Amino acid sequence: MNNLKTKIEVTCNLQGKAVPTTAKAVGVLKTRVIKDAGIEVGYEYKTENNEPILMSATTYTWEEVNALWEVIKGDVPLDSTFEELLDVAFLQAFKIEMASTFGITTAQIEEV
Repeated sequence: MNNLKTKIEVTCNLQGKAVPTTAKAVGVLKTRVIKDAGIEVGYEYKTENNEPILMSATTYTWEEVNALWEVIKGDVPLDSTFEELLDVAFLQAFKIEMASTFGITTAQIEEV
């Protein structure tokens, strides 16, 4: 899975610290587990200097997965495997999650 990074510096609290810092944030998709209710995605955010910001997980219902698929299906090659489809889908979902977390747009996030 690919990682994401903000193109701009964002202000956030580092994990375990009360004083906010301003830095570019890196997002890493850690896990993806298929469940009866949907797909759970584990992720973490850290600074470019590898300082932890947040670790969390989100469960996407099958309805949310299907809605996301409708948005991105034109960007996925027709000969993709199921795993490749999930990679594309969840990278886009993670980009939306990251933009929401840091109060920026998805255009301000890049794949690294």
